[in-house]
Amino acid sequence: MLPFKRILCPTDFSEPAFTGIERAEELARHFAAELIVAHVVPTLPSPHSFPDPQASFNFDVPCTSTRAGDQGGANAQRPGVPS
Repeated sequence: MLPFKRILCPTDFSEPAFTGIERAEELARHFAAELIVAHVVPTLPSPHSFPDPQASFNFDVPCTSTRAGDQGGANAQRPGVPS
């Protein structure tokens, strides 16, 4: 087996990841290699990934009125919709 010079060990600091770090440390000691530990985190959504085109959205929102004295309800006028 070829000797390792560098070992990259990604981690999220979870319990299974600590086991991986221990194994990587053993290999690094055995081969006198440099151990590089990289903290990885889930990718954050970019501004261009919202809204998800496959997501289902419910745009049927009950109509409420903000006019004084109007109780809203079924007979309330929706903004931009002629009565």
